[in-house]
Amino acid sequence: MDFLPLHSKDSSCLDPGVQEPSGSFVGRLDASSMHVVIPCSYESFRLHRVGAYGSRLGEHNDYICSACFGKRPVRNGKRGERQTKVKLEELEVEDPVRKWKNLTFGDRGLRLSPEEALYLVAELKVLTVDGHGLNDLWKHYVSRFGRKFVGRCAVYRHLRRQGWVPKPGISLGCDYAVYRCGPDYYHSSAGVTIRESGKSIKSEDFQTLVRSLANMRKAFVLMVITVPEAIDSPNCLDDAVISDLGTNGRWTMPNPETLMFEDDEDSENPKIN
Repeated sequence: MDFLPLHSKDSSCLDPGVQEPSGSFVGRLDASSMHVVIPCSYESFRLHRVGAYGSRLGEHNDYICSACFGKRPVRNGKRGERQTKVKLEELEVEDPVRKWKNLTFGDRGLRLSPEEALYLVAELKVLTVDGHGLNDLWKHYVSRFGRKFVGRCAVYRHLRRQGWVPKPGISLGCDYAVYRCGPDYYHSSAGVTIRESGKSIKSEDFQTLVRSLANMRKAFVLMVITVPEAIDSPNCLDDAVISDLGTNGRWTMPNPETLMFEDDEDSENPKIN
């Protein structure tokens, strides 16, 4: 994946390079979202800053100001006339910024996705989840998300080992959006789509993703993964086989034997071997 483009957000910002967090972190499992939440503290900020792990629900609230809501209407007289005095309590009640912040989440804890949490627990061994060991956490996730989660977790670990920062790619129509050092330093370089070996895929999806990502100056990477039969332990990630097919603005097939498009009229979808 060395061919992926890099687009820095700020040329004056120093590239921190590939960094991994050190120390120990403690979080709790949110049963509703299956995220691991680390309370707001210096440690959570350091984990997010160093390795670009997790996200916060209210992380954009600090940027909300009155300019986001346009001009407020003049209610005390006509424009240009002397305004009557208004009580401070009335201004606070009608303040749109205050209303918005009261309606949004106030939780400032760092929320780790299931893939991020397992990577920190199993791979880096810097995270501890209250009341859940590694095997217990794995069983929770597999019972909830099934075999698809195993493939996502294996691809996440594969990308992290190569020095990339995977983030949710729903905005790109993909499984992951990969960054160099994190979203604070670079724009995403590629959209990653995961397909299990033997599963069929529509050719229209390839054409749509390649064209839309090329217009955004991003590459398209297809990760083909073979998930082992036994997935009762996180050790099965070592047996997963991953091959990546990448494009940089134009769809090419580096290995025609890996991805085959059927010409049969009865079959509309190509198959991944």
